Amino acid sequence: MFKYSLLLLSFLSAIASANESCDLLLQHGITNITRYQSADHAVAYKWHKHCGLDFNTVSDSQVARASATIFGYGSGSAGSNSNQQRAKLAKWCNENQQFAESRSDLFAEAEILSVPALSSWQQCIAMSRKQINIGFLPNGDHNQFVHFEIDSSHDGNLKYLGLEKQNYECTERMVRTNGNKVDTNLQPEITNSNIQIDCKRLAPEITESAGIGKIKYEAGYISVNTSGPSFAIAFPKVVSTYYVTPPNSVLAFNSTRCPAGWSPYEPAFGRFVRGIDYKNQKIDPVGKRKPGDVRSDTLKSHSHSYEYDQNRHKGGHNRGGRAGNERFSAFRTDSNETQTSNTEKTGVTETAPKSVALLYCERTIN
Repeated sequence: MFKYSLLLLSFLSAIASANESCDLLLQHGITNITRYQSADHAVAYKWHKHCGLDFNTVSDSQVARASATIFGYGSGSAGSNSNQQRAKLAKWCNENQQFAESRSDLFAEAEILSVPALSSWQQCIAMSRKQINIGFLPNGDHNQFVHFEIDSSHDGNLKYLGLEKQNYECTERMVRTNGNKVDTNLQPEITNSNIQIDCKRLAPEITESAGIGKIKYEAGYISVNTSGPSFAIAFPKVVSTYYVTPPNSVLAFNSTRCPAGWSPYEPAFGRFVRGIDYKNQKIDPVGKRKPGDVRSDTLKSHSHSYEYDQNRHKGGHNRGGRAGNERFSAFRTDSNETQTSNTEKTGVTETAPKSVALLYCERTIN
């Protein structure tokens, strides 16, 4: 009897662990709703899907599913049937009731995205009952990378039948507990083995027009097939828009080369950039210039003046002689002074403000 109790506890523990892994699938559905619609959609979906329940009387499995959906990974596992968990659910529902009831339209929109995740969760639970545990880990803003890990302690004759997929490329690797690798194409038995599956979403279609870029991922799915239960998960179509820099834009980069889609803007090489006098207000003396118009160095017309005093110098002397032969004469001199001035060469090769060097590049692709 003791032996059977240990086996039962071991089995229940494995199921609880598998349920935690399966909870990720419900959270994946909620993440998709939040990402591709809004957080308000997610709240409305959670409330309308689960808050009509009486958490004091519903089954443990219903509490587990509600917890996994509302609170996320691990919330639907062991302990989810406790009074504390039921009270937590009731509190969340009360807090969000007013908003959710006023926005039932958001629930209707969100339900479309939630159906595939709920179906995957149910399939995951079915596989865990066969002691086949699936780990699921999506990565990237648009689920570009998906990792699966399949573990089994099952000694029966269930076989791994490979993958079905759309708009994903996947690699598979199966290793026995003794370290031996197995060819997954031979439909091997899932017996005490570990299977690693890595999938990458096919590249999106990217278009740009009128300053708006669009990324489009087609809908995809990945199905892990066995001779018993199968596990499939769907990924919604993604159309994401973003603003792009339009062609002929010129930007300065703190780099030695232009990024992809840009080319060096040669008219700006070694030159300062001046805004076009668009209203022709003569802020630029030349007036309204064409884009890309280049001007040579100029110096504003100006003059220099020099002031000085003109000086007149006067002088004289008297000459005298001895008595009897007296002689007297006077001598006077006048002189004018002329002053000249020259400026010395100074400065460097150009007149310029303090500056920083950046590389100007022009957007060249559409």
